[in-house]
Amino acid sequence: MSTIGTVRAGMQHPHEGRTAFEPFGDGRWRCPITELVTVSTPKHALWRVFSRRYRSPLNPPRRTGERTDAWCRFDVAGRATLYGASSQRGAYVESLAYAQVEPGSLPLDEIFPDVDADDDPVADEWRALFHMAPRQVPATWRTDRRLAEVVLTNHDHYVDLASSDTLGVLRRSAHAWAPKTYRENTGRIDLASITGGDRPFTHAAAEWLSQQALADGVPARGVRYLSKHGGDLPCWAVWIPVPVGHAVDETVANYAWTAQETPIDDRDVHLQWAARQLGITVR
Repeated sequence: MSTIGTVRAGMQHPHEGRTAFEPFGDGRWRCPITELVTVSTPKHALWRVFSRRYRSPLNPPRRTGERTDAWCRFDVAGRATLYGASSQRGAYVESLAYAQVEPGSLPLDEIFPDVDADDDPVADEWRALFHMAPRQVPATWRTDRRLAEVVLTNHDHYVDLASSDTLGVLRRSAHAWAPKTYRENTGRIDLASITGGDRPFTHAAAEWLSQQALADGVPARGVRYLSKHGGDLPCWAVWIPVPVGHAVDETVANYAWTAQETPIDDRDVHLQWAARQLGITVR
């Protein structure tokens, strides 16, 4: 259970008292200029699984240069993007999804001429790298990471990517930002694609959204999106500008603080739930 529960209760949110934003129901607001649907900074804390090599849950990588596949789903150039989920379940299932890789699920002999029909080089490589069978997550995954509870401190706008109105805006503006295949067929811009694994697409969407001034003249601080593993697992991506030469963790600390950090226990009921949903085993 959270050590802080609900935060900032009773404090004014960015939309309250501002007639420029139109109430849209369920705590959402519609920007009359961009037609994007937004939500306010969450009152609850976010949960985040982070690698200990980053030293802090408030030290995500600052992205620079050309976008690459190494970037996470909604990373934006010049920003450090802080990801978090509204629940511990969401944090675990998003972090463990990589282990769903199912060797043998592709007809590799039909794709690569030098692979025999009974060969599975993916499984072989997985075992060589992790010394575990596929869909088995070694204990080092847990010991190398921590679960953190993070509280966002600024009152900002977040684009609601699950909104049909937001998706409509993205389709109508596809000519300005989307990769060619999506410009040619805007029907491909939907909830599945925005939560999917096409990184050039999600990176382009994030970049464009981060540049759109809302009704108060300020771009969104980030996006709220649904995990592809369930509509009841909302997640957040927070875009934090980090000037060149400035430390990321010190800059991010102006937007968030860490309520707690805990080791990841294999008996954690939320971890076990996520593993069961993904069909994997966490040692």
